[in-house]
Amino acid sequence: LGGIAAWTWGAIVWVALGLHLPSINSFSDPAPIKAALSAADGQGTSGMYWVPSLKHSADMAEEDQVAAQEAWMDEATEGPYAIVYLHPEGVNAHSMHYLWKGLLLEILAATLAAWILALACACGPLPYMKRVAVVATLGVFSAIIAPILGWNYMHFPGEWTLNLVFDHVTTWAVAGLAIAWRIR
Repeated sequence: LGGIAAWTWGAIVWVALGLHLPSINSFSDPAPIKAALSAADGQGTSGMYWVPSLKHSADMAEEDQVAAQEAWMDEATEGPYAIVYLHPEGVNAHSMHYLWKGLLLEILAATLAAWILALACACGPLPYMKRVAVVATLGVFSAIIAPILGWNYMHFPGEWTLNLVFDHVTTWAVAGLAIAWRIR
């Protein structure tokens, strides 16, 4: 029930409310960006890329690693700076399989939340709203370890981060309403 509630709330936030859309920017002319990304690695390798690139390898001497990191920090400070999640072969944006996988992942997360709540209730019964608060606190926890740490270390934009924090906290508060109804 908690997974279904979380998944449904996610659909409301992303689709019906469109909460995240205002914090997603578009390039005025994406064609040169697409061309540059297509040619960027030359091997068609999916993955995460930093711009500027951090040159590193396990066989580099320590002083070379330090020099490469210094050069990267200087370039990142000068700008532009970007994190690119690249899929050169594209993704099937028409497929709905990610929605079903998302539902299964939400159910898995809600099962874990229910287990944590059951552990909390093992010491004695908790009132309904305290049970909801236990699960909602997991949303706060997940917001700190995911979008807020991403904002800090990976320089996620502030508006995007705040939207994700709202998403995490409210999703698990809503899931908590369902989970606390079943776990006593």
